[in-house]
Amino acid sequence: MVDSKYKKRSEEYLLAPINHNKIIRWDKLKKIMKSFTLDEQEHFFQQNFNYFLKNVDNFSTKSMVLENILISLCHLDVKFFNRFDISKVVEKNLINFLKVIKNFSQIEFVHTERKSQMLSHGVAFICLINRNLKESKFLLNSEDKEYFLEQMNQIDNHLVSYSNNSSFVIKICLIEYFSSFNNKTEEFNQFNRLMDRFGVAVLSGLFQLNIHPKRKNTIYICHLKIFHGALHCNTEFQEKLYRLILKMMLTKPLETTSFFAEFIHNIGNNQPDSLSSRNLSLHLGRLVNYFSSLKSHGFLGYLFFLIYTLDSSLCRQEALKLIQL
Repeated sequence: MVDSKYKKRSEEYLLAPINHNKIIRWDKLKKIMKSFTLDEQEHFFQQNFNYFLKNVDNFSTKSMVLENILISLCHLDVKFFNRFDISKVVEKNLINFLKVIKNFSQIEFVHTERKSQMLSHGVAFICLINRNLKESKFLLNSEDKEYFLEQMNQIDNHLVSYSNNSSFVIKICLIEYFSSFNNKTEEFNQFNRLMDRFGVAVLSGLFQLNIHPKRKNTIYICHLKIFHGALHCNTEFQEKLYRLILKMMLTKPLETTSFFAEFIHNIGNNQPDSLSSRNLSLHLGRLVNYFSSLKSHGFLGYLFFLIYTLDSSLCRQEALKLIQL
């Protein structure tokens, strides 16, 4: 729910940049957004997004429109990205956004000191928009369906160009985005290529961030999804993944076991006989063999707990077949 005072403040603030052809002031927006509830933040951004794109021709450059949207994104609660509803975006404005986004890599930011932050939020939002479009029923009823499909494919190629960026956040966004598609699609082929390039580094970084089992935030959920995608990757990558899991078990055994238990509970057992569950079973079986050779009974206890957490008897059998006690 949004109250009348909020509407008055937000609309007055929103009209100013439009009427004066200016960039939103970072410090002023930060102060205003702090006073908004999550519902009000969401309403403000939807209004902001639609309003700027509706008036895109009133600005001297499309980069100015894009920077105003990015500044708004940077001040939103991270939970917004799980709540964004593309059905509330006007179709004409989505078309405008797809046109504007082509200037993303060439944008000359006014707030140069915030460039990295705006860039990472921008990539996250592009991924969100494109995934929403691909997964929603929006396109089925659109007169511009063919246009949208063509633009979405171009945006996928555009997103891949950011894989050379050094930002860890951008790498997470790209991998999480491409991992969310079926493993027989071109998007998933792109995911395989990205994982070969820096998948191990991203997963290693996420393991370090999520060493606390109670930290069930957005990054933790993202980690679960990326790990699920990683278990669908090719045989060569599975070998890299096994070595990473072994390293994490040696350095953080309790936290790593907690992560896998969470993964099996939330994702693995939803598709008990899938490729990801079978590959996880194989990794667990290999780990048991490794720690058996070291006579590390504590580690073996963790691993047998995980093996018997698997719902699928087939996956348990595959793991146990590898064990040579």
